[in-house]
Amino acid sequence: AKKILSMANLLIIRLKGDGDEGGRKIIYSCALKFMEPLLDETHGRETIYYLRPVFSLKAFRMGLKKSASRLLHVLPEYFLSFREILSLRSKVNPKKISAEVDNYFKKTGGLNYNGFDLWRICGPDVSAFLKKELRDFAKMVSGLNKMIESVNPGLLINDEDTTPFNKALVECAKKKGIPSIQMNHGILGHHLLKVPINSDVIAVFGESSLKRLVGWGVEKGKIALTGAPCYSKISARTGKHDIKNKLCSEFGLGQDTKLVMLASSPFRTEERSDFIDTFLIPDNIKKVILIAARALHYVKNAKLIIKLHPREQNEWFTHNLLRKHDLDKDVIILKNHNIFDLLHASDLILSYGTTVFLEALLVKKPVLIFDDRNKKFLNFLSDDYLDLLDDKGSIRRIRKLLQDSRERENRLRRQEKELLWHFINKNEDSVERFHKLCDGMLAGAAERKAE
Repeated sequence: AKKILSMANLLIIRLKGDGDEGGRKIIYSCALKFMEPLLDETHGRETIYYLRPVFSLKAFRMGLKKSASRLLHVLPEYFLSFREILSLRSKVNPKKISAEVDNYFKKTGGLNYNGFDLWRICGPDVSAFLKKELRDFAKMVSGLNKMIESVNPGLLINDEDTTPFNKALVECAKKKGIPSIQMNHGILGHHLLKVPINSDVIAVFGESSLKRLVGWGVEKGKIALTGAPCYSKISARTGKHDIKNKLCSEFGLGQDTKLVMLASSPFRTEERSDFIDTFLIPDNIKKVILIAARALHYVKNAKLIIKLHPREQNEWFTHNLLRKHDLDKDVIILKNHNIFDLLHASDLILSYGTTVFLEALLVKKPVLIFDDRNKKFLNFLSDDYLDLLDDKGSIRRIRKLLQDSRERENRLRRQEKELLWHFINKNEDSVERFHKLCDGMLAGAAERKAE
């Protein structure tokens, strides 16, 4: 069904045309939530190309709306002819290339470590990967090149240029002199983001991210303080009280039940994995879940909601963990509920390694971060954290913050400093700041083309 809709989408794009010949054109390659708030302000100003490696049904529906008549959802393959695809198949020979790579490492011993030949271990997996993925990757890069030639955009915006797709896209854009902006995904918390920024500019939320990037060696001139446009409307959600009432009714809870939400990170287990191995250690995630569940175990008129990460592939693991410790009856586990609704419905937020910490600051809900001996991976300011190595102390802090109104008021007062640290101007003018950055880069690109 998606293939049929993708073909229909391609037909619609060709009927719409390629935008105004002299008009401004921007390519977005990001999650929809990063683009949507900006789209509201751009209608009539430029043609938007929403680029993804695979077809997005939500983006397709969005493009059908009259208000989004200048939004075109595109895939790299749309820009390749059938003859070009066949030509790629003959030019790119994965078996031959795999054999050449294998011979190189066998002859040079390029993967020897302390006299141990690592290629004997990882070589077969590398060869299998090349045989499976190389031709598709070549097709993708060819499609990206043809798209940039065809569209001739003034600007490229992505949400993470370390992924293979966006990294290739940025490199293709650079060869054509197209400037690019990387939108900050959240709190810069781990070593994966220490790699060089491939885009021309990285747009960050606030002072916290700027100082961390500079500390990692990123040139200050490549960093723009814009705030987070993706959170521009988070605090304006209507019917906040109704959201909690609806949630309580859904799970048979009293309307006065205090709700505590734990934003959980994905597990990385030996059985199945769908997440990059970062500083979030599986054993620590287990500790976080058990501490939160035990903190609410004997508290009357309170309920713990565990909100699983959208990329969680081991949902059964959380259920089994709680069942093993006789805590499963005290907890509601959710995956597909809207995170913003849950934020507004909750009386207390707990977070470990997720951007929900930032979202809680913006909706002005008390939030506590789980940390390991105050290492401050998430670059927070205060000492209002839950120590993973102090189960009893963390349980006491959760209960006190939930039951003591004065403690909650003090915590919210301290969070005002956190808000200013993580968001420039409390994120109040983030959309305008980001558009100003885009306007400047578009104008600069136009001047260079004119020269």
